[in-house]
Amino acid sequence: MRLLREDDAWTRSSLEEADHMGRTVLHMAASRGAAAVVWCLHDAGTDLEAVARDGTTTLIAAARGGSLELIDALLSSGAGGGVNDRSASGRTALYEAALGGHGPAVRRLLRGGADPCALTGTGNTVLMAAAVGGGDDAADALLSTGRLAGSVDARSSIGRTALHLAASKGHWHVARLLLSEGADPGAKASDGLTVLTAAAHGGSMDLVDALLSSPEGAAAINEVTTGGLSGQHKQLDLSRQSGVRRILEAVEAGAGAQSSMKMASLVGWVQGAPIPDARRAVALMPRPAGGSGSNNHGGWSALHVAGRMGHGAVVRRLLQAGADPGLVSTSGRTALISAVVGGDRSAVDALLLSDRQFDMEAIDSDLMNALAHAAVTTRWKRKPEAGPIVELLLEWGADPAVAIAFARSPGYTFVSDRVKSLLVGAASPGRPLPGGQRRCWQRHRRLVVWRSVTGLS
Repeated sequence: MRLLREDDAWTRSSLEEADHMGRTVLHMAASRGAAAVVWCLHDAGTDLEAVARDGTTTLIAAARGGSLELIDALLSSGAGGGVNDRSASGRTALYEAALGGHGPAVRRLLRGGADPCALTGTGNTVLMAAAVGGGDDAADALLSTGRLAGSVDARSSIGRTALHLAASKGHWHVARLLLSEGADPGAKASDGLTVLTAAAHGGSMDLVDALLSSPEGAAAINEVTTGGLSGQHKQLDLSRQSGVRRILEAVEAGAGAQSSMKMASLVGWVQGAPIPDARRAVALMPRPAGGSGSNNHGGWSALHVAGRMGHGAVVRRLLQAGADPGLVSTSGRTALISAVVGGDRSAVDALLLSDRQFDMEAIDSDLMNALAHAAVTTRWKRKPEAGPIVELLLEWGADPAVAIAFARSPGYTFVSDRVKSLLVGAASPGRPLPGGQRRCWQRHRRLVVWRSVTGLS
């Protein structure tokens, strides 16, 4: 601090330097709520009226940091920019304070004349920012102005309401405030996202219960995002599954060398051979219309999302309320596959114990079944050790062939030794699958595929 008070050219030039967005050290200190540093920099000659290249004023930066002392001083002195000045993206100081969940700062800015109805360049409201920030005090301050009565259900450019945003973040207290102000629990976004599906993402049991207790929320339990499976999509899903079976049959018959280049590549991929274009070969398989790959979220229900996020308790609650575990997304993902990818054993267990009879060999657009996902989506997605879920799926009769193929593929070298041991052990000839399996392989298929995939005799 003493260095900043020295009147030398080096200090002055350093204080005027800015980053690639034009923000000076003063803006950075203000955005971290460091009021003492801001005043020290001001005493050393920095300009409180400086505006960054992205339009951030000192007041906007201070609101982002949430320092009530700094905001109060700037508003009282009239320095640091106007209370309703906007950044290049259209964000005001009030928006930034609400986004940070800084309730006292929001109240002070409102007393200073901040506009609670201001919109950003993309149409987001300050109330939406408070919903994302999760500060119930900030949301209450905005709603208490009485100026938002007609805009509680205002929508963003993609059709999300403030209730959608609060639900997706799991902010139960903010969502409760919005519901008490008349927010629509049955609102749908442009892509078909319901508030219930958003709540399944956030994982708040209180909010899920509240939505299911309302007629609008309960009616949305099996609604899916845009692109749910049509009859044609389901036929393509069956084509993918039969395609994998044809590959396995080709492995058994030793047809890899004599078949077409496409089949040879796919057979080599199943065997775990180091084929450079293995993933491209997989792309040759039929895929659902509307996009391929696990990043395609069309056709996702609340149950899919709860499982994918690892919220086992929400999965159980949705099943109790009548959620359909048989819905399939446009990328071919079942609720079971989504729960496996989410990595929560209780969610997987709840689905397996439901009345639904699952096809363990159902393949998504990545040509992976539930067991294959359990084996390979652990370390790189920072999920817990996959062993317990792999064991659970094997107990329920999952076929280890596809999982072994992925586990031994050069692209999945991170699969744990324990998982490999479980898979190879389950496929070993003469060794029954654990748990008394509900569905068995034919012995000759187990023997041939096990030898082909593992390279063991």
